[in-house]
Amino acid sequence: MHWSPAILYALVAAIANIIGGLFISAKPMLNPKVLKYLIASGAGFMLAAVFLHIIPASLEITNNNSQALMLVLAGYLLIQFCEHTIVAHFHFGEE
Repeated sequence: MHWSPAILYALVAAIANIIGGLFISAKPMLNPKVLKYLIASGAGFMLAAVFLHIIPASLEITNNNSQALMLVLAGYLLIQFCEHTIVAHFHFGEE
């Protein structure tokens, strides 16, 4: 497998995320209730993309090899590790 298209797609996705973030941050502060629902719907779209498209496609490419699922799990655990140890991003109580 050649990695150039994957890196290109990742860069395009990153740029799209940055542009979307600039649209939100350029406006005055949104109503926190509205912002809560926008964040929830964005998270739902990302989860749907992962579970309905990305994981099945990776299983298809690897001929149902369990390595694809192990890499998904490793990525999830890496994010959890970074978020809870390196970045230390915690929320205590209600916000």
